[in-house]
Amino acid sequence: MDHPGQIADQDIHGDTESARRAAPAFAWRSFARFVEVYPVETGWLTLWGRYEQQGAIRRLAGQRVYADLDGVRARLADAVQELTGRRELLAEALVLFDRHRFPPHQPESLPKRL
Repeated sequence: MDHPGQIADQDIHGDTESARRAAPAFAWRSFARFVEVYPVETGWLTLWGRYEQQGAIRRLAGQRVYADLDGVRARLADAVQELTGRRELLAEALVLFDRHRFPPHQPESLPKRL
């Protein structure tokens, strides 16, 4: 079943190496470092990490789903600081985030606890 904002579409053989990713709603990149934000059913999926071997390998340092963009903004700040250690890049990333126009997205509520 397809969902809007789905991260990857697997081919019919289940080969995840050739999976195609949807375009992120927001992306910050600096050389081989990245933070990407995708709308998902329960909020905003935030991925951060590094590219290696000239972009051939994508290494995730972390991933997390946030219910709102305030949580995403805080994670962006933490991830950029973690990945770069440079305050000027942190400030740049936050300015880009604050000026970005995110698509309308209303996360569904979480299911009831068992």
